[in-house]
Amino acid sequence: MIRVSPWGEFEKIFFFLGALGRDMVRITIPEWHHVSTERKEELWKLVKLRFEGLIEEHMENTLQHIGYLWKCSKSRLRTKIKIAHEKGWSDDKINSDLKPEAVDLVDWLAFRKEAESSTCIVKSNKYKELRSKNKLAHTMSRKGYARLEEEMRVRSGGVDVTRADLWIEAHKNKKGRPHSDEIARVVEKINECQMRSSTSTSQSINKDPIAQVFGPEHQGRVRGLGFGVTPTSVRATTQSSILVRKLQGDFQRLEEKHEQLAELVRSQQMPPSSRQQQNNPPNLRGKKCKIFDWLCTSKLVGEGEIETDDPMHLVDGIPIGGGMYGSVGQLGVGNAILIIVQFCVAGIIVMCLDELLQKGYGLGSGISLFIATNIYETIIWKAFSPMMINAGRGPEFEGVVIALFHLQALLWWL
Repeated sequence: MIRVSPWGEFEKIFFFLGALGRDMVRITIPEWHHVSTERKEELWKLVKLRFEGLIEEHMENTLQHIGYLWKCSKSRLRTKIKIAHEKGWSDDKINSDLKPEAVDLVDWLAFRKEAESSTCIVKSNKYKELRSKNKLAHTMSRKGYARLEEEMRVRSGGVDVTRADLWIEAHKNKKGRPHSDEIARVVEKINECQMRSSTSTSQSINKDPIAQVFGPEHQGRVRGLGFGVTPTSVRATTQSSILVRKLQGDFQRLEEKHEQLAELVRSQQMPPSSRQQQNNPPNLRGKKCKIFDWLCTSKLVGEGEIETDDPMHLVDGIPIGGGMYGSVGQLGVGNAILIIVQFCVAGIIVMCLDELLQKGYGLGSGISLFIATNIYETIIWKAFSPMMINAGRGPEFEGVVIALFHLQALLWWL
């Protein structure tokens, strides 16, 4: 449950509000709604001066609490006056010991007259009888539901507190158990309803476990959430809470996508050698390899040893380049590997070249080897001729640049 109130980090304000109401509002005013608007605005200004971070949305709730605490202070004074009479105190002793310093004598005497009237005594006895019939009294003393809820939220790491959990906590004794048998039976019913209720149901004050156990609320009130909370405010804040959680989830997903894009940009801005070092499997130098005809993968055309897979390695002043590895231990399309050819099947490579020339893929007799990637083609070397490749094994094969296509030799020319 989210409250539009200044509790939480502003918990100390609670103690300030009571003193402010007692000092600034006359004790002879019968009800809080009789206090003038000008006086209430003055109270709000003083609260904002005392505590930073309060916003206008806190004003109504704050003034309600001032009124509530002011009313409670008057009730405690009436009780003290009643007890003083029962003890046989004199008028002078009552005035000297019970009159608040902020209240002048005229207002105090007027308040005493009202507190000692038969009307007030009858009303006091009526409410005393009603309190005696309350079998579900809470154990929070003067803490209140709002501050208890904030304490529970802090203990749970910021998780929202349900009305059912709050009610149960407010009716425990110091040992953490229900403080009466009647409350224990109610708690058992609430727990049963919680087990049956879905998440959406437990958030609705009309269908949550408290509503199922106690029935419909009194008009304008919400049981188990404390002073000042109304059904309208609960529905509004619940919807706000759902919206906030949705926005937080959307924002987190956007942050993750942004980080992925930023990582992609950083990888593209890195030098090719750095990217190759990050993606290449280690220790390829010296690995033995077999070279197959790329038109017919069953034809072995040579064997060799990997000299380097550094894309910045120069052959006739030109970097051999290269693409990315598909996965560790497996060469992906477009990786440039400089292979020292140690064995070649004479005539097979030439035959393959002749087949390609006949199909119109090449122009002229000058042979160039290309690196084929899924993005572009890069000319690697133009130093060979068909006759040199046809010569069989020999020193002319040293330094042949092969672009591996899943361990198949890829030869291209102009």
